Amino acid sequence: RNPKVILEISPQPKWPSLSVYLQAFLNSVDLFFRDIINPGLEFVLVDIYNMTANESGKFLAYKKSTDEYLYELQELGFTHNFPSDDLVFLLHPYHQLTAKDEFQTSFFDGFCNTRGYGFVQDDARTFSGVTMAARQFARLLSANADNIAGCQESTYLMANNRYSLNEHTLSNCSKRNIQNKLQIIENCSCLRTGYSGPVNGTYLPSDFLAEEDTCTLNNENYTFHNFGEGHTKAFVFNCSIACFEKGTNYIPVILAPDGTKSDQCQLCLAGRCA
Repeated sequence: RNPKVILEISPQPKWPSLSVYLQAFLNSVDLFFRDIINPGLEFVLVDIYNMTANESGKFLAYKKSTDEYLYELQELGFTHNFPSDDLVFLLHPYHQLTAKDEFQTSFFDGFCNTRGYGFVQDDARTFSGVTMAARQFARLLSANADNIAGCQESTYLMANNRYSLNEHTLSNCSKRNIQNKLQIIENCSCLRTGYSGPVNGTYLPSDFLAEEDTCTLNNENYTFHNFGEGHTKAFVFNCSIACFEKGTNYIPVILAPDGTKSDQCQLCLAGRCA
């Protein structure tokens, strides 16, 4: 699948290559779909569009429903002649959604029928929007919320709960619905092969942030906790990183970036061992 990403990011990220950040973002999203095979799924960045001030001001006005946002985003795509076969995704920095809304920021079953649009909040620093993006991509591929799709007791990605225990994994309901969607569109032009992104598909947020103090990125008053041993890198236990809050004795923990390896886990995803 080939996403075009629309950006409304403020402040502008410090990274030398925004396209590398975005492809690492998509590579991380890919991991949520790792159990989808024959065919498998890969999301490849094909283009970036930076919204003008007028466009972002109109689109990101407060007190609109998620449906209103989606139809405005679709109208923007029509105005700029974005290919109807692409997934068009807006990344923005504003915290303006409720937990319930976070499961409704894309068109259900929208992929491959001119409604492949969605939007996600991301801070452009820590890949904070990856899990939400995975939910919306699944929704675009016909995976509805699990309580609607027949998995009422689900604790997986599409459970209507922002902190689901197994949110790094698709439920059987989600996998079945996505595979059915892929079978329906298997001969359509919207499914493409042979594309490659700006970085290798194995390049993940953990690689992108390898030289960064991820504690400080999450909170300017945090830094890596060194436990008196002079650590200059993250101390990772399972899929959490120990931080130190400056001027206090508080030791908060944050989720390790997707792709992190630790002594206890070979692959971290959404703060869980995958």
